[in-house]
Amino acid sequence: QTSGLSVQPNYTYAGNSQPTIHGYQATESLSVVLRDLSTAGATINSAVSAGGNAVRVDGISLDLDDTSSLMSSARTAAFTQAKAKAEQYAEAAGRPLGAVVSISEVTTNPTPVYDQNFASAGSAVSMPVPVQAGSQDVSVSVTVVFGLG
Repeated sequence: QTSGLSVQPNYTYAGNSQPTIHGYQATESLSVVLRDLSTAGATINSAVSAGGNAVRVDGISLDLDDTSSLMSSARTAAFTQAKAKAEQYAEAAGRPLGAVVSISEVTTNPTPVYDQNFASAGSAVSMPVPVQAGSQDVSVSVTVVFGLG
């Protein structure tokens, strides 16, 4: 899928005269979704090889297709923990726990970790792109305000 397209003029500068346009350079950015991790490295290599020196890979990221059930579980766990703490505080205060006054949540996206050896290789030697499975944390931070009964 095309995610960006730009066309920029290329100028020729001659002495003190105004620059003249002698052509244009077009740049297209693509977003590609690969669903088979076992062939992702080879697929990326093939695409780069087909484009030659005109291709630049700006980044590779791995993501989960559907996090809805994971987020739901994380919300339930976060609320359960918040309620348990609130019950503990209410008991310490000698008061019953009241109704929920407000709930807010913050979700976080994990930051990718890159292999330092690969990132600093700087070699023109063609090698397979190292795409490996890992883990990804799905987390929710919930703030729940309870009243005291």
